[in-house]
Amino acid sequence: MPIVSANGRYAVVLRYENEQATATLFEQAGDVAIALTEIPVNLWRDEVLVSNAGSVVLARQFTGPCSWGVGPSERIISVYSQTGEFRGSVTAGELVTEHDRFELARRGVTFTLHGEEERETVTISIPVPPRNGQPAFAEFHVDAASGALLDTKRELYPSPHVDIAPAASVWRPEYEAPPAGCAAAFARADVQHLDAVAFVARATAKPLPSFPVVMGLAKVRGTVIVEAVVSEKGDVLCTRHTSLPFGGGAAAGDAIRRWTFAPLEIDGHAVPFAGEVAVQFDGRYDTPPNP
Repeated sequence: MPIVSANGRYAVVLRYENEQATATLFEQAGDVAIALTEIPVNLWRDEVLVSNAGSVVLARQFTGPCSWGVGPSERIISVYSQTGEFRGSVTAGELVTEHDRFELARRGVTFTLHGEEERETVTISIPVPPRNGQPAFAEFHVDAASGALLDTKRELYPSPHVDIAPAASVWRPEYEAPPAGCAAAFARADVQHLDAVAFVARATAKPLPSFPVVMGLAKVRGTVIVEAVVSEKGDVLCTRHTSLPFGGGAAAGDAIRRWTFAPLEIDGHAVPFAGEVAVQFDGRYDTPPNP
């Protein structure tokens, strides 16, 4: 069956020949249909839409091998002109966060073309967690002529919770080997070792780590202990951390390296210091904003 624009002027016919699928755009001229262009498509993943102006829109589902999502550069919306010229696209990375790209691999996404007086748009409708017991959807809008995304990327699904606390009463195993060049920092004789509470209290900026996507999918939870050496200026020189599978340890260490601290002075002189924090990756979920 042909896919026809709302005004009936244009139609797309899908063909599969010699293991190659194409979408052929036709324009109705009286009783004659004139072929304008052919565009390669993926019949198993692409939904084809045609606008009143003759733009061909390929809308790709968020499905990936083994439900692992799609890469950030994969096109979700691609727009072509009547002559087959590529006009623009929206990639998965431009539309949603890394965490949401993996979530979307297990959910159905719908695409709708809307003809408006000033411009035609493609609405991407994504199912999200129910609100007040009712089904809920997040909508993104794309210009059907240019492929430009008309909304901003936002978080759609709850992400696992991460918290940081002093490591005062947490049992900890051996640290993994620190990055190259860090061993000397931990061995400095002039480094003052603070208790965990005092160490965290001196922090002036404390960005949280992201919950590694693979770790979340594997339902791995746990605590990573990170020890950091801080310079006389309050910048983190080096860190070392305990192990947690699927990138938990690395994520914790990366976050603490972005911390900043109030300088520590002894007898009027700034000195380097060190301390430990506990980064907790747990089973709670943060609630995303209402889509």
